[in-house]
Amino acid sequence: LAERRRELQRLQRSGEGLDRVRGAQRRAEAVQNAVDPKVAEKLARIKQEVEMQKRQHTQLQADRQRLYAARKIADEELRAASQGVRDRASQLASGAARQPEAARQDPRLRQLRQNIDILREALRQDERRFKAARREEAQEIAFA
Repeated sequence: LAERRRELQRLQRSGEGLDRVRGAQRRAEAVQNAVDPKVAEKLARIKQEVEMQKRQHTQLQADRQRLYAARKIADEELRAASQGVRDRASQLASGAARQPEAARQDPRLRQLRQNIDILREALRQDERRFKAARREEAQEIAFA
């Protein structure tokens, strides 16, 4: 019986020692896993910045979609207007070709021809500007 008591006491002492070691390990882990307040603050700022950038990206994507739709509408309107101008110009040109030489010399007719030439040149310049703007928008969309 005495031998069993001694064995029990020895086991209790070794168990207490293991409990102390386990407690020390837990404290060491807690110290090791603790985050420095400066690091925690920096992490919070970075997370906030990432969220802000995500919102901004979402807004830019929505803007890009909206502008793409508006550009398509503007392209259609430009094509329709260009076709109308070409049709009118061809009608005026064909009408001038059918008239006799005397009527071609009429100052009002000359003025009309001059206006047609001016409008054609303006249309050509507008188309060139429109193509340049379209290329620029495509580049902006590619960068976005």
